[in-house]
Amino acid sequence: MNDTTTRANIIDAADQLFYRQGYEHTSFADIADVVQISRGNFYYHFKSKDEILDAVINLRLVNT
Repeated sequence: MNDTTTRANIIDAADQLFYRQGYEHTSFADIADVVQISRGNFYYHFKSKDEILDAVINLRLVNT
């Protein structure tokens, strides 16, 4: 996977998990497991959960 694809997969997985489990109940590990990447690779793309939330919100705004 290239960096752009990995980032997009992380955002997509986070969007789905946030919807199903809620933001507070979704961890980095949950998202990394769905995307099947290491936590280190995950942190390369996003430094905080708030960054992921921002990316999910931006994705939803673009798709409306």
